[in-house]
Amino acid sequence: MRTDTRSARSRLLTIEQAAEQLGVTPRMIRRLTGNRQLPFVKVGRLVRIRDTDIARCVEEWTVPAVDGRWSV
Repeated sequence: MRTDTRSARSRLLTIEQAAEQLGVTPRMIRRLTGNRQLPFVKVGRLVRIRDTDIARCVEEWTVPAVDGRWSV
C-alpha cells in the first residue's frame, strides 16, 4: 500500500461537503470526479475528496485578473 504524506495532513470530505466548500452542487462534484478533473479517493464504494485537492484545484482553476483598461 502506498503512503502519501499529503493524506496525513488532509481531511477527507464527502461529495456534499466538497460541494458546499466550493459553492456548487453535489452533481457538479460528481461530474468533476467522473471526468477526472477533481482527484478523489475510493473508500470501498464511497467517494471522498481531500480538502487539499480542492484547494489545489481552486488554485489551478483561478483565472488571473487583467488590467481593467481598454486598449484602443
